[in-house]
Amino acid sequence: MAPGEIFLQQVYEALTLNPDRWAKTLFVVTYDEHGGFFDHVIPPKVHHLPAYAKYTKAFTFAGPRVPALVASPHVAPRSVCHATLDHTSVLQLIAELFAGGPKNYSSDVSRRRAQGIQSLSVVLRPDGPGGLPPKMASRPVAVRSQVHTGVKAPSNPNQAAFALAGRALLKQDRSAALDRFPELAHLAEEGISEDG
Repeated sequence: MAPGEIFLQQVYEALTLNPDRWAKTLFVVTYDEHGGFFDHVIPPKVHHLPAYAKYTKAFTFAGPRVPALVASPHVAPRSVCHATLDHTSVLQLIAELFAGGPKNYSSDVSRRRAQGIQSLSVVLRPDGPGGLPPKMASRPVAVRSQVHTGVKAPSNPNQAAFALAGRALLKQDRSAALDRFPELAHLAEEGISEDG
């Protein structure tokens, strides 16, 4: 498991340990981009720019899909949502829950909604919340790298050049160099004095 996955598991477990809190929780994880991976699904078309738009070239597609997950007793277990959603889908849900619904959407969110972008509420169970989810199985964490335990000699010309440049910065002004580039600390351990 990667550090991000471990973090998500810890948050999920913290939420589900308290049944009262879990009963009122909608745990939403979205990503700001798609990660650059190929997507076999063609993005949906979007319509013209609004009259007040600052840009003259219209986007004709919504863009690639962005990964997201929702965990909650308000969502059917092991379900997959195939609705057309975007980042405004979360805003739509917040408006529905706390601001009186679609009539209070901003004009931008209303325009996206009119183009078929749905609210995140489409993932919610119509019959209300279920019980606590099953406990996640713990998995062993594979260590990918070793902890830095000391100075290691450069293994290629690029590393040697960076080490040489780092030493020059430390000689010039050790304190300023370490403030700006803390990663030079391992070079400082080699015994370069304050005065050079």
